[in-house]
Amino acid sequence: MKGISPLIAAVLLIVFTILIAGILANFATTLSREQLNQASEDASCIGAIDVDSLRVVGTDISFRIRNIAAKNITLTGITVAVDFTNVAENKVYNSDDDADLTSLYQGETSFITIDITGKSSPTRIEVVASNCLRSPFVLSF
Repeated sequence: MKGISPLIAAVLLIVFTILIAGILANFATTLSREQLNQASEDASCIGAIDVDSLRVVGTDISFRIRNIAAKNITLTGITVAVDFTNVAENKVYNSDDDADLTSLYQGETSFITIDITGKSSPTRIEVVASNCLRSPFVLSF
């Protein structure tokens, strides 16, 4: 019985090693490209949401939300979470509650008024867009 010659075995081993290295390099390149794209998208969201002109008057909280993104990004699916001293009263408001929360184009402003009748004192407001979940704006009272 004859086996494979040492020269052919060495060539096959080298070809197999190069093939595995090529597959791993392709995988690593694809993975790093995806991670870089995701990081770029996340970076464009940093500081995009600004909340100011906060007022608590009687039974209403009112404030202004602005899209101040440096890049041309539209904030979509905006959600406002209001925390109260009584945790059971915490509430999340979205575009179902207020049409102004649907989207904000770069440089656009929206004024929001929330009725807090019968609730305890507000302690915190968090504003986040569905396309910028890692960059919420948090305002504590």
